[in-house]
This record gives sequence, structure tokens and C-alpha cells, in this order.
Amino acid sequence: MGANLGPNLSYVFQTFTLAYATSKLGFPKQTILTGVMVSSTVGAVACVVFGSLSDIFGRRPVMIIGAIYTALYALVYFQILGAGTPWIAVLAMTAGHALGARSMFGVQPSFYCDLFPPEVRYSAIAFAREVTGAVVLGPLPLVATALLSQYNGNVWPIAALTAAMSLITLVSVALAPKERGVQ
Repeated sequence: MGANLGPNLSYVFQTFTLAYATSKLGFPKQTILTGVMVSSTVGAVACVVFGSLSDIFGRRPVMIIGAIYTALYALVYFQILGAGTPWIAVLAMTAGHALGARSMFGVQPSFYCDLFPPEVRYSAIAFAREVTGAVVLGPLPLVATALLSQYNGNVWPIAALTAAMSLITLVSVALAPKERGVQ
């Protein structure tokens, strides 16, 4: 379940950012919506690229590097977002979503398939992904909004939460049982 947190941080890099960048930073809605479309398009390509890289270098190393990148990037993301122009915001969203979350998301299906034996694969993957999706990740934009309100517009708690989720993914992937397939 921990391996599912980092790959789905698009809930911060896209969903929460859409509301935050338009309401708090005053960016035009169309520009930020363009950012969501650009980061989604680049993210789709990134999934294939990172999935291919995991065939060469192994699932675990690619996911770990993605988790480290995302944890570090989360700490500077909101500063880049707030200090730049609307188009810098689009690039910042894309770097967080496509290079961060999608670097792990593209590897995740192969990682899970290598991790679980066929007898329990479907239910194990479904449980790991859907429970964390419903309980933790789905409400994440609401939690981020509540943190923003609680801390008077300070984004550091959201950055710390995002980084922590990436680090949970890092630890979960590092401690997962040895994959049966490609290392």
C-alpha cells in the first residue's frame, strides 16, 4: 500500500494545484487547466519511458529514484509555483507530475506483477491500490486545502506531507520482498 502513495501524487501536482494556483496565486484558470493537460500528456509518455527504463534497470531502482526526486521536488514545488509566471507554473506542474509521480506510476504495474504470485495477484494489487486511493489519496486535495487554511496560507505542511508520502513509497519499495521477475 505504501508503494501506491508516491505514484498518485498527481492529486497534489494537478488537482490541488488547480484550485491553489487560481484562487490563492491568481493565475488564470485557462493557463492552469492547460498545465493539467500538458502535464497529463507528458505524464502519459513518461509512464511508457519509465516503464521501459525499469525493464533495463529494474523496477525497484527506477521507483526509488522517482520517490527521491518527488520527495525533494515537493519541498521546492510551491516556491517555484508561487514565484513564477503562469507558464512557469505549467512547467512546475509538469515536472512534478510527469517526472515525479509518473516516474513511479509507469513502473508500478510491472512492480506489482513481479511482486505478487499469480494466485493472489489480482486481489493483492486491487487491495493495495484501491484502499489507499479511496482512504488516503482521494481526500488528499481536501486535506491539502484544510492544511492551507489551518496554517494561514503556508504551503510548507502540504510540501512536507507530499514529501512524506514519497518517502513512504521509497521505504515500502526498498523493503518489499524481492521481485520474482526483472531486478
